[in-house]
Amino acid sequence: RMVPIPVGVEPSPVDRSAGFAVRDRLGIGQRPVVLSLGHVIPVRDRLGLVEALPALLEKRADALVMVVGHVYDDRFLRRAEALGVRDHIMLTGSVPRVEVADYVAAADVEVHDLQGHGLGTASLEVLGAGVPVVAVVRPDNFPGISLRSWENVVLVEPDDPRSLADAIVHLLDDPELAQRVGAGQQRLVHDHFTLEVVTDAHVAMYERVLATSGPTV
Repeated sequence: RMVPIPVGVEPSPVDRSAGFAVRDRLGIGQRPVVLSLGHVIPVRDRLGLVEALPALLEKRADALVMVVGHVYDDRFLRRAEALGVRDHIMLTGSVPRVEVADYVAAADVEVHDLQGHGLGTASLEVLGAGVPVVAVVRPDNFPGISLRSWENVVLVEPDDPRSLADAIVHLLDDPELAQRVGAGQQRLVHDHFTLEVVTDAHVAMYERVLATSGPTV
């Protein structure tokens, strides 16, 4: 008696010119940017990303993790200090929602859902923008919708910093692959998660209910 209907988002492709403006303003230049979008809270603590940073920096020494959002849980920063990688993390703090897309456009890869809680709205919006997303999530996270690693997202196992680092490096080193994954993500979102598709699913559900219900008195 349950009908799985996902949350809806309004996807929009990235505006690379806006991304270049963000890079210039923050002094990032051409460094590879791993965006980590959303407030840092215990259920999205970024510790897994920090643990992967040493292995990432072995292959891409100029990589930068850019955390866009307020830091409510700073354990990842303390761990970064202990690992000697704090200089490779940039904190922007909270930004106005209308500016979030500009930061997405400045990114090469996005990573923040690493604790197996599924993909949130922020991840879906980045998927729809076409920036490759690396996440710890089950392929069947959305009932009836297949998440296929390296086709419409990049899936990694939990608590495996080396695999996470390798996935990020693979995307950074192979722009054509990153573009294909990004295009697959956009198709995924347009097929299943746009507000139009989700609205149609709700309407269809109510029509089925009305068609099978008895007459009202």
